[in-house]
Amino acid sequence: MPTDVNQPRLELSTNGDRTVVRFVNCTNLNEYNADVIGRQLLALGDGQPGKKVTLDLSPIEYLTSTVLGHIVALHKRLAMARGRLFIENARPTVRNIFHITLLDQVLDIQSGA
Repeated sequence: MPTDVNQPRLELSTNGDRTVVRFVNCTNLNEYNADVIGRQLLALGDGQPGKKVTLDLSPIEYLTSTVLGHIVALHKRLAMARGRLFIENARPTVRNIFHITLLDQVLDIQSGA
């Protein structure tokens, strides 16, 4: 089955046990792309123990509670395997969503953007 090059997807770069994830072809993580992105995110939790995953949220302007649930599920999956999830480059509106939901107290959200 051909893949639509304009479909939201994750671009991965790996260096040892660290994987940096960049979002391609999307600025909003919403109900329209939550399932596709969610499956891709959860797959990141598979693999070697101690894996470190960094989500680069620089292009993301908005995300929904469904996507937050996928991010929390990834966080839990990595933690069970002694890994770690980092959030980087979140825009102020996205950082505010993490703050309002109190996920900024659970997730490792790096400064900067």
